[in-house]
Amino acid sequence: EIGLLKTFADQAVIAIENARLISETKEALDQQTAISEILRVISSSPTDVQPVLDAIAERAARLCDASSASMYLTDGDTLRHLASKGPSPDPVTTIDTLPINRESVSGRALLERKTIQVRDMLGEGGEYPLSLELAKRYGHRTVLVMPLYREGRPFGTILLRRNEVRTFTDREISLLQTFGDQAAIALENVRLFNETQEALARQTATSDVLQVISGSPTDVQPVFDIIAERAASLTAARYCLVTRLEDEEVQLVSLHGVNEAGTAALRAAWPQRLKDSTSIAARAMRRRGVVNVADLLAESDADYAPNMKRACALAGFRSGLSVPMLRDEQIIGAITVNRAETGLYADKEIALLQTFARQAEVAIENERLFNETKEALDQQRASGEVLAAISSSISDTKPVFDVILQSCQRLFAGDIVGVMLVRDDNLLDIGSYSGRISSRSSLGRWPTLPPRAARFSSNA
Repeated sequence: EIGLLKTFADQAVIAIENARLISETKEALDQQTAISEILRVISSSPTDVQPVLDAIAERAARLCDASSASMYLTDGDTLRHLASKGPSPDPVTTIDTLPINRESVSGRALLERKTIQVRDMLGEGGEYPLSLELAKRYGHRTVLVMPLYREGRPFGTILLRRNEVRTFTDREISLLQTFGDQAAIALENVRLFNETQEALARQTATSDVLQVISGSPTDVQPVFDIIAERAASLTAARYCLVTRLEDEEVQLVSLHGVNEAGTAALRAAWPQRLKDSTSIAARAMRRRGVVNVADLLAESDADYAPNMKRACALAGFRSGLSVPMLRDEQIIGAITVNRAETGLYADKEIALLQTFARQAEVAIENERLFNETKEALDQQRASGEVLAAISSSISDTKPVFDVILQSCQRLFAGDIVGVMLVRDDNLLDIGSYSGRISSRSSLGRWPTLPPRAARFSSNA
């Protein structure tokens, strides 16, 4: 009888072991299935992390037997709620953000870079006043929070809740760590994809601008126009203004994305004297550096004149970023982008706008060099024509004077051009004349001072 009982005991042990192995196998299979499913979501959603976070929250709640699971990602000095799943209704998800401080379990886990489990929030959560208040309000008891890391830096948390008092096991915590690693992979994939897309968009825009520069060496306006359009698009700004400094006045040379009323108000506000203008374009020129303003309408009247605020209000501007265009340390203009929302612009947006500024500088320099070369060629051509007239008209100066007049009209855009001669009797005579007064008889002779002084008299 004793032997028989031992046999039954051995069989019970086998049955229990079989059940344990089957249970562990099923759990392992469930975990592998969940991991595989999340990886499939990651691969099918390279540009959007939201489906991945939803899948992780759902699997974490189910496989860790939690009432609910929530995903939070860092956003400045707060944790932003992005996903919650679970078999129990979860009113906690109505809380969009949590401050990153020691008042909550999530904030403490992130700051101390460690997983924190509170067995009973109502009985042991006194050191987390914010989390305790939420537990009293929504009824959850056991809480587990794991910080998530990417490249050694925490970027968010996974939070598990149970409505009854029951701690999470080491196996469940280990599984949660696996889900955290997958969230990090998903976020990194999205970041790399977006960076690649942004880099491609920047390269395309740069290529487009360079193509316009090469196709428009004598006219910089098409370059300004395409820069305004590309800068507004790639900095996620709705508007862009390109301004140029001419004779110490800031001139508005290109606009993009501005409504009709705003365009009229902005064009009426320019030109502006550089030393007096409060526009952020003028400020960037004077500083020879970046000006980044979170809210233009919140600036004081001394910093931003009322007429500029009115123009901004009509155009729909709130924030603004301006970078100067410089050539050999000389100010030549500025590129400014604006948004309808408040907030500072990111470093990558500043760098992109500086790239466009350098391209505008190249275009302006190309135009200057082309015009200088053309002027030099025109001058050489005019000199050659005069020398040719001299060599072919040794006995008569009139053809030479006529060629000189033609050259002067072309090079100086003169309306009236004349060659005046001082005669022996100190009267000015017309050697050749072109313009509204076309004959010698209509002008007559002018009495003059002695020839040397005549060059400086008002009549001469």
